[in-house]
Amino acid sequence: MFVNELIETKEMFTGEIADNFYVVYEETLNKDFVLKNNVCLEKDRFVEKVIYIFKGDSCSSLQKIKAYPVESLQVEKIKELIVHDLPELFNKVG
Repeated sequence: MFVNELIETKEMFTGEIADNFYVVYEETLNKDFVLKNNVCLEKDRFVEKVIYIFKGDSCSSLQKIKAYPVESLQVEKIKELIVHDLPELFNKVG
């Protein structure tokens, strides 16, 4: 059995990106449990940090465009990574 616990989420680059796009950071604690003798035992755990790019507006659901696993929340490195793949996303690159 897997349990995913959302630790942190925040929107990034507000006001810097094109309309109807969102850059969201999520940090999740993932746990894997096994059942032994009617007892749940934690088998494994790890923290997953991901930057998601979503597109949508007030009249539609958000659609996930891309996801980037990251090791740390270094804003400039994250921006460089996104600009490399989606240069049109940012209003001004620099």
